Amino acid sequence: MAINRNAPCPCGSGKKYKKCCMLKENVVQMSEAKTERFLQRKLSLVSKMSDFVSHHVSFSDSQRIQGEFKERSNHVISDPNRFGFIDFWMYFFYPLQKELRGVDWFYQEMGDRLKQDEREMLEEWTKLKPMLVQAVSADEKHIVFEDVFTKDTYKVLNKEENRLAPWYGTIGFLEEFDGLFYFNGVFLFEGPKGIELAAEKVNQLSEETGLEHDQVLLQYYPEILGALLEREEIAASGTKKVPHHHLEFKVNDLTALYQFMMLQEEFEIDEWKDDEKRVTWVGEWLAYTDSELAKGSSISIGNVYGTISVTDQTLLLITEEKEYAEKFKEIFVPLRSLLTFEKEYEKNVEIPARLQVKNQLVYFSDKSVPLYFANFAQTYANLEANVPIPMLNDRSIRELAESGEKEKADNWLKQMEFNAYMLTKQRHPDAEITADFNTIRKKLNLPLSPFVTGGADRISALKQRGHHPQTDEGVSKTDIEFYELLGFQPNTINNFYARDLKDFFIEKTIGKSDSTIRKYRNNLFDLREILESKKLTGWEDCGETFWKQLYEKDLPSLYHTLSKTQTKDFDSTMKTLGKWLDKKYGTGIGEILG
Repeated sequence: MAINRNAPCPCGSGKKYKKCCMLKENVVQMSEAKTERFLQRKLSLVSKMSDFVSHHVSFSDSQRIQGEFKERSNHVISDPNRFGFIDFWMYFFYPLQKELRGVDWFYQEMGDRLKQDEREMLEEWTKLKPMLVQAVSADEKHIVFEDVFTKDTYKVLNKEENRLAPWYGTIGFLEEFDGLFYFNGVFLFEGPKGIELAAEKVNQLSEETGLEHDQVLLQYYPEILGALLEREEIAASGTKKVPHHHLEFKVNDLTALYQFMMLQEEFEIDEWKDDEKRVTWVGEWLAYTDSELAKGSSISIGNVYGTISVTDQTLLLITEEKEYAEKFKEIFVPLRSLLTFEKEYEKNVEIPARLQVKNQLVYFSDKSVPLYFANFAQTYANLEANVPIPMLNDRSIRELAESGEKEKADNWLKQMEFNAYMLTKQRHPDAEITADFNTIRKKLNLPLSPFVTGGADRISALKQRGHHPQTDEGVSKTDIEFYELLGFQPNTINNFYARDLKDFFIEKTIGKSDSTIRKYRNNLFDLREILESKKLTGWEDCGETFWKQLYEKDLPSLYHTLSKTQTKDFDSTMKTLGKWLDKKYGTGIGEILG
């Protein structure tokens, strides 16, 4: 509904509409109309210049110029875009008529025949100098580009065709209109690495020729464009062989194996169908928190030890780390009722020498968290890991920053931020939040990125979980059954020993006979009852004195008469438990019990 000119303004200022927002709206509309006329004038002038050049350049000369451009630019421009760049080169860079570029020639021959506003615009075009620019900040309406060499800045409208991305840039001309700048001609935006390579090329040519940077950009545009668009091939650095360790087991009891893996938090069942059985072996969980997540929310990242497949009664484990192969054997070789170890071998996988491969599993406890936070969590975890990076001569970001090479560390983080942004937008076009690179920048004392959501207030962190994230969601129904079997109550399942007794019981009884299950159940039931009568805080409190009293007083007090068989079974169970705890925690209980 239209607003009366004399009515109070809807914004609540208390002024009449005609004296308030109506004026602002008129200014905006006038500005938009002015800009539209400017852009239409540009389009019309380019069309006229194109007609002029086409008319005055022969077909053979045009073919020769095209061939020169392709050769000098190292064939980096694909066919759909090539002709636009060739035309742009002829108009603004290439000496078509003696020393005159297309734009200069057109102005000399046709300037007086143009309308005044077109002639003035064309005259400005003849004065423009090419620049290598990079985005250094942005808001909803504008992007600020910085000249890589002069450090002058230019505010450009944040329009759809500019497609903002962190730290991207291009080679081009910027012309001013109404307090803002507009790109003139044809251009492609590239990431920080492309800008870095183009700048290196300009500096190299400047040293070789003695020309200033803008003159180098003018005379060697194809070569610099080739450097800007150069795709740094990872494969160009050669390859390396990564050994993958393979373990094969014969499956003796498929049902018991499935039950065992279901009850062990390190094994994630991906598929368990008749024709396909796949399991991921994962541990060393980390919790990722981010100030852009809802309060209390976190994302878990697990280190994948290896992958498991079961086919035709054969279990195959594949892992990149020898230590995980050994750990797997420690778990399963003793469980002969489940598996029988058959063979171990290695297969080398050839990958690019500069490629890093790290297999991780991401777990969302809060299903409302956007999926792209998985990428953010992994990116942050890899930055925090402080690991050597092949593309940085096997040095970490921290090493670069602390050894006086902060600029190199800064450039690497810019490229990582650009990559993360592009990946997120590719997979999740509607994502409104960016990955956090400011927390790591603060730690390394590097300038903050203006493109990170949350700016200086953005905070991310990683901490050790120590257990599978699903346990944070409560005790599973299966676990409750085992806790109840061992006599635990809802108010005692959080005691320090509860989970260990449950896990120990499951591991030692899975696939075993009823008598074995009964033996472990009865003896762990008794131990649980004794531990509940004590004021202990951890297994470290269970020293020699504790066990001496347990055998001499606590255990006999549970029975009117304690048979030799009961004592023997209890002692056997405790010794096995002691060795299990020693292996898990290094307690020394197994040594005490002999």
